[in-house]
Amino acid sequence: MSARSAITRESLSRLSTVLASCLADHLRTVTQEIQQVSVTNTYKPLLDATCQMLVSVADACDVYFIDVDNKVLNDTLLLTVMDFTQRWELWIATQRFSPEKTLHEFLLRFSKGAIKSWRIYRIDSHK
Repeated sequence: MSARSAITRESLSRLSTVLASCLADHLRTVTQEIQQVSVTNTYKPLLDATCQMLVSVADACDVYFIDVDNKVLNDTLLLTVMDFTQRWELWIATQRFSPEKTLHEFLLRFSKGAIKSWRIYRIDSHK
């Protein structure tokens, strides 16, 4: 029975590395497509931050593909998303008051809550 569960774990591990590789390739393709979109100068910093986040996530998936380490993957993703939210917050601060700015502030607050929950979960799961 344990040999069967070991095979299952091994196959799941291989599957996760293949999925990580496919995700990385897809994110690079999406990034290239996003970079070809023309936007006004107002949105350029936000678009650049989004592209940087996607590239960082793709790189994290590549590292995971080479060396399957959930801790490194989670830490890298967490730092990447935190960097993106900081850039997003700085971009929002440059915008004048509008319904669109209010929506971005709401989405940013929601994102920060999700990140905080993720961090707390990661800390609690390692106790």
